[in-house]
Amino acid sequence: MNIASIGHNKFHPEPENQDNNELRKACQDFEAILLQKMLIEMRKAVPKSDLFGSRTEEEAWQDMIDAELSTSITQTRSLGLAELLYTQLSGWQKKH
Repeated sequence: MNIASIGHNKFHPEPENQDNNELRKACQDFEAILLQKMLIEMRKAVPKSDLFGSRTEEEAWQDMIDAELSTSITQTRSLGLAELLYTQLSGWQKKH
C-alpha cells in the first residue's frame, strides 16, 4: 500500500482546467438540488403546529431557506456527494 496515494486529490490536486471547473460546479449544483429536495420531503414528515402562532411568514420563505442551506452544506463538503461524483466523472472524462 502506497501512503502517498491515499487522499491524492485532497492533498495533491491535479491542475484545474475549464472543463474540470465546470464539472466540479455541476456536481456541486446537483448535490445542492438533491439536498434541497431532501429537506423539503423531510419537512413534510413533521406535523404542523400553531403552538407558537401562525407560521405563514416562515412557510413563505422556506424554499429560499432550503436552497441556501443546501448550497451551504454543499460548499462545506460535509456530505461529500459532489466530491464523489466529481471523482467518478473526471475519471470517466479522462478516458473519453
